[in-house]
Amino acid sequence: MSGALNPIAVAAAENVASLAAHLTEIRRPAAGSDQAQAELADALYRLSVHGASLVYDPPRLYETIDAVYAAMTDAMEPDAVFGGMLSIATGFTATRRASEAETRNAIAIERLASRLALREIGYVLPAIDLDNTERAETIRRQVFELFLAESDAAAATHDDVGFAALIELAHRILDDLDNRAAQLPSLTTFQTHRPVNAITLAHQLYADAERNLEIVARTGARNPAFMPMLGRVLDR
Repeated sequence: MSGALNPIAVAAAENVASLAAHLTEIRRPAAGSDQAQAELADALYRLSVHGASLVYDPPRLYETIDAVYAAMTDAMEPDAVFGGMLSIATGFTATRRASEAETRNAIAIERLASRLALREIGYVLPAIDLDNTERAETIRRQVFELFLAESDAAAATHDDVGFAALIELAHRILDDLDNRAAQLPSLTTFQTHRPVNAITLAHQLYADAERNLEIVARTGARNPAFMPMLGRVLDR
């Protein structure tokens, strides 16, 4: 049977194409350099156009997929990278076929996609601005759940090396988040008896009128002259 008609290779090529489409979908324009943007575009093009033929060359296929992930982290804003990798780790599902070999191949592609996403999350989290404990706790919970699911998958397949690497990376990321969260302010609710302008509210809350724009942004006020009488802001 020719390689082009090999059902396992055909199924693998479809799943690689699906991953390329998902990666393309989560791409977001950013303020990165023109070179970084060009490298990301080139990496996505190579995976989209040549990924099907690379299923016969697993090392080169891995390098091609890996290049897209690395280029995304270099070219996109940290928050966009985190959201995109979260989407890959939780939302990419390869198509399973009837045969056992095709199913194994689909699972392997899912594991590769997810673990590379977790790696990039580890790279990008230090660059994400955490300005309150609630946000840090939300991200911590998301990261913990991702690593728990992936380490469980590694344990189920007796992948001791993968399991150990995932646990070590998870500990480093979670420890960093805990240390950063310990130094952050929390969110608190304010309430006024009548609408006031942002400068007055900033002075009332912080004794610092120059934080008026911060309060406008956090409350989503449409008009700084008439701030909402109820909202959430930093407690210090």
